[in-house]
Amino acid sequence: MSSKPGRDGALDALRGICIVSMIIGHLALHSRLWAVSRHPWVDAASGFILMSGLVIGLVQRRVSQRSGSRQATIKIMRRVGLLYLAHVSIVALAIVMALWRPGTHRSLPDLDVYGGPLEVLWHLVTLQLSPTFLDILPLYIILLSLAALAVAALRAGRWKLVVVGSVALYTVGMLVGQWTTLPQQKGDPGYFNWATWQLLFMSALIVGWYWHQVRQPVASRAGVVTAGVVLLGGTAAAAAARVLLADGTTGARFTTWLLDKSALGPGRLILGWAAFVIAYRILDSAPVRRVARLLLTELERLGRRSLDSFVILSVAVAVLPTVTRVSTVSLAAQVSVFQVLVLCWLWAVLRDNWSAPAATRGGPRPAEQEPARAG
Repeated sequence: MSSKPGRDGALDALRGICIVSMIIGHLALHSRLWAVSRHPWVDAASGFILMSGLVIGLVQRRVSQRSGSRQATIKIMRRVGLLYLAHVSIVALAIVMALWRPGTHRSLPDLDVYGGPLEVLWHLVTLQLSPTFLDILPLYIILLSLAALAVAALRAGRWKLVVVGSVALYTVGMLVGQWTTLPQQKGDPGYFNWATWQLLFMSALIVGWYWHQVRQPVASRAGVVTAGVVLLGGTAAAAAARVLLADGTTGARFTTWLLDKSALGPGRLILGWAAFVIAYRILDSAPVRRVARLLLTELERLGRRSLDSFVILSVAVAVLPTVTRVSTVSLAAQVSVFQVLVLCWLWAVLRDNWSAPAATRGGPRPAEQEPARAG
């Protein structure tokens, strides 16, 4: 199933679902809408990182084969630069909001802990100032930078080197996480451990690189049944451990480590992959495509522009709670979810129309256009 030539519609729809879930979690945390749309140990952040790695692997293989490894690296690093500028601009906006209404919500930095504007600027440009809900872009910037190295190794056929390096880095992150976690601000140790989260991203990148070989086994009945057993069994075991194990016991601490989100415990990583296999099979099935064609078409549109949508969401996170000053559990916050979702959808429509061939936009036919310039 493909929504557009050369694209896998189920992958795009999954990316769209992740964006919808992140909008809910960032703007309406702990609301009823959030409560009915979440899984305790499979979240939108995991899905977003997994899907990003997979799509990058899939796309970068095409770019490498068509234009060479140098062009693939340039493409990745150009994206890194754009995301860095986007993050710095968004956090600068959050700083302005904090100057206007300090302490309004937790996505605004506490400027009182800094010694002056120069210290704030230094922390901003070195990715050491990333308040809550604005800290995924720095993680993604690091992961994309690592992807440039991984793509070079994959192009040389050294996927085992990528696996060994990724597992080694994951182990380092687990042992000395305080060194591999970007701070949210001065005095705050931060949340996302990039050295552990890169394992999810890199494993997905390898799968994406070999997607045409692994897609059929992933979507097979055996693959889905296995994933279902893992997801249901893991969820049941985690829920039982939460109820039966007393806080502070060895078993409770082990379960917490296994399913930890900030350091991406191995249990959470495995559950994330199991959920992906099941969701992909569902969205790729012909009956679902027929029954929910309109909905899936728009989710695919949103998914094709998932990174754009996340940038829009980050701007909304910095601005909306400061302006409206409403609780995330309120009806107003849940309404804002739909407002931001519509904004992301409209932007995706605009981008699709902008990037569509001129003939489909009512412009001159290809034969009537001027010759494309070289380069």
